[in-house]
Amino acid sequence: MGEFMTRYFAHSGRITRKTMWIGIIPLVVISMVLEMILAWTFDGQAGITFSIGDMSTQSGMHATAGDGWRQLFILVLLAYPVSTLLFKRSHDLNVSGILVAIFLSLLVFSYLMVIAGLSPSWFAGGVNIVISLLGLYLFITLGFLPGTKGSNLYGAQPD
Repeated sequence: MGEFMTRYFAHSGRITRKTMWIGIIPLVVISMVLEMILAWTFDGQAGITFSIGDMSTQSGMHATAGDGWRQLFILVLLAYPVSTLLFKRSHDLNVSGILVAIFLSLLVFSYLMVIAGLSPSWFAGGVNIVISLLGLYLFITLGFLPGTKGSNLYGAQPD
């Protein structure tokens, strides 16, 4: 139980790529299951729908306030364990977790724009581009680059 608590509830220390992926994958599965349960419960949909073709509001291509609330709820539930994993992985690369904090904050801002009905706008599009680029950068650096050899500012090299 100690390793579980340390992995998901402590921001200090370092973790390897393998430990990060082992920790992130269950959180992704949990978020997908929550998304399906909430969509079915509140929208009457049996799952996540993808539309191809007509990109009008009726085809489901634009996010609604309900989508924003659902995503914000899931993010609030999972933000702390996700941030602990990503912060510790950043620490393994000898950098602070500030980019992770900015990324999560931008996600919250994006969901709030959806809730406020500002989603299909040039500003929301710009915010989503920044979120996408920062997310891709974090995915590559945290997910695939090796950590610092030996001790660094954030602790000893993880096993």
